[in-house]
Amino acid sequence: MANAGSVDRRRARARRLFERRGMRSQRIPLDNGTTLHCWVPPSGCEARPPLMLVHGFGWDGMTTWELQLEAFLEAEFAVYVPDLIFFGESTTTSSRRDVAFQAECLVAMLRRLGVQSGVHVLGTSYGGMTTFLMASMFPEMIHKVVIASSGVCMDKSDYVAFGQKYNFVGMRNVILPITVDEVKESLSFIVPNPPQLANSTYEELLEVMYLKNRESKMELYKGSSFGTDEALTRPTLTQEVLLIWGEHDRLFDIHQALKLKKHLGNGVELVIIKDVGHTPQSEAPKAFNTAAIGFFKSGSLPQSRL
Repeated sequence: MANAGSVDRRRARARRLFERRGMRSQRIPLDNGTTLHCWVPPSGCEARPPLMLVHGFGWDGMTTWELQLEAFLEAEFAVYVPDLIFFGESTTTSSRRDVAFQAECLVAMLRRLGVQSGVHVLGTSYGGMTTFLMASMFPEMIHKVVIASSGVCMDKSDYVAFGQKYNFVGMRNVILPITVDEVKESLSFIVPNPPQLANSTYEELLEVMYLKNRESKMELYKGSSFGTDEALTRPTLTQEVLLIWGEHDRLFDIHQALKLKKHLGNGVELVIIKDVGHTPQSEAPKAFNTAAIGFFKSGSLPQSRL
């Protein structure tokens, strides 16, 4: 096991921030054998509009959204930051591994917490797919939607082209690396000009982000429907939707953003953040937060490039 180092320090820093801002760590048992961990809003936020932040593969909710929390709290949202099943502290005894199950569990959790309607949701990557399905399956509950960096419309032909372009057998070695070398390759692929890290840090990342619950996460990956022809039959959404993408996203490139925008139809705005890759919420948090908050608060569409 890797010694405590920069990964542990980052997680500890995020936890201190959440606790300092009054967020409360809760485990919410559901009726389907699932227990979800979620950071719930500080006391006294009941009158604020609820906003759920849904992470992707890799970090848990707390660490993914560290750079968003304060901005969204200061914008007077009641912020909910869950861990998806098999990430962070969320678990299930169910055999289901499809994204719809994640969506169903998040909605069941909100209802258990007393939230019934008017929920804004922001999801990135795998969490963007989860967000899309939440909005599609529960339109009476989900109000406005932001999807970032997510291959919702990535079909089989796109997946084959991705592999040929980057000489990958598939996305597995990017999304779920299994060795230190694969972690290095994954980070350099996802983030333009990634920082040079000590080898021990890559070992920590491998252990914390990818080896814990690996078998179950692999099942989630296989059940995600990214790169399958399920993408050809996606429903449209009735909610107002904003898309946020990094200009240099290579995992789900701008072509995927444009496909999703076209699929969702008129009135959907795409914000492209310059000079960043697959994680604009971390690489350019100010621009990311400005776009999302402006959309959620006023409904007016932000500038298309930031």
